[in-house]
Amino acid sequence: MGEKLKNKEIKANKIMLVDLDGKKIGEKNIQEALVLAEEKGVDIVQMDNGDIPVCKLMSYVKDKYLKNKKQKQMKKTVKQQKLKEVRFNLDTALHDIAIKANHITKFIEEGHKVKISMKLTSRMTFPESYIESKIYEISGMIKSPYKIDGNINKNNNFWSIQVVPAKK
Repeated sequence: MGEKLKNKEIKANKIMLVDLDGKKIGEKNIQEALVLAEEKGVDIVQMDNGDIPVCKLMSYVKDKYLKNKKQKQMKKTVKQQKLKEVRFNLDTALHDIAIKANHITKFIEEGHKVKISMKLTSRMTFPESYIESKIYEISGMIKSPYKIDGNINKNNNFWSIQVVPAKK
């Protein structure tokens, strides 16, 4: 539902009216309700569309402002989780692996998913268990709490695993 109908935009002759405090006033003629709203300095806003529409006495502008403010606040609190990828080769030096593991730790602490990829060159042939152990060795070097999301994916010359932050 888009914009709510208010005041003279409401087409029904009779409406069910609700007060500012949420108390039911009862069925009213639309003209009587408009006079009542004008006396209180508020609008009549149609909340529900039925045989007899339910309308509420409220400040339409203030209600719209508060809803927009609430939506903006919710957008701020929702954290965007991105997928970061860190690539390794089987012949990557231990010091380089430690540095990349620190990067993965930083990404996880920021709340991102991390894809750890192991690239094999075309002539490299190793047992699958060795490659898996290397990937798990790298994931073991991560210092912040994490959870492995799924199994190791094998795609041609790439072996990868996804690591997600552990829920607190």
